[in-house]
Amino acid sequence: MAYEHEFDGHRALLFTPGASGDPVLLQRRRGALIQDRSPDLVAPAIEPLLKRPGPGR
Repeated sequence: MAYEHEFDGHRALLFTPGASGDPVLLQRRRGALIQDRSPDLVAPAIEPLLKRPGPGR
């Protein structure tokens, strides 16, 4: 886990799915899910997951 100072904007954690079909989640420090408000952050996180080989591939 990495920490850095945030001088502007919001701090959040991005959770990638463990299983195929699970959503990518973006969570604020206080627990609110905000992935629907930040598609520009979620979309690049999904791209490598689509290229990841799954079971039986």
